[in-house]
Amino acid sequence: MLKIAHLETNSLAFRLAAATIPAILAGLFFGEAISNSLRSLHAIAICFILSGFIYFYASWKGINNTHETVSLKKSIIIGLAQVVALIPAVSRSGMTITTGVYLGLTRKAAARFSFLLGGIAILAANVYSLFSLGNGAPLPQLDFILIGALTAFFASLLAISLLMKLLEKYTLRPFGVYLILAGSFILSFL
Repeated sequence: MLKIAHLETNSLAFRLAAATIPAILAGLFFGEAISNSLRSLHAIAICFILSGFIYFYASWKGINNTHETVSLKKSIIIGLAQVVALIPAVSRSGMTITTGVYLGLTRKAAARFSFLLGGIAILAANVYSLFSLGNGAPLPQLDFILIGALTAFFASLLAISLLMKLLEKYTLRPFGVYLILAGSFILSFL
């Protein structure tokens, strides 16, 4: 019995579930407060700049990474990084990928885990949104929902495929430069 439980805790599904729990709890208890208090242009600009520097640091630190397996401990830490993405202007995938790279994963392994984790986060957010609709609120027609879901699904597959190919060759430094410049540009007008 103990051996079966040990195998289950080493499964990818268990690690993804463990990584998802922090974001779900933080979103339920603090999501609205975080979103409302950090929605100013000043906060967004600062988040852009800080994220840009985080991408640079992780890219520099992870230049020789070789780990392909995401352990349970790394899964939970990546899940905690996903909590940071509740802040407006912080990229969920960017933060989870850079955290994985910081923890010693290759860019490809970190991105793969991040995208799997993102699928769960997006599904959970959509289910929560459906249950949060007020009583009597009109629901969109089912055909519009299906068309939108299928379009988003195939567009996401294409985007993930392209990003995975880019991450095999390049780091997140160019996106870090973009964020630092965009944040600085916004701050210069405040």
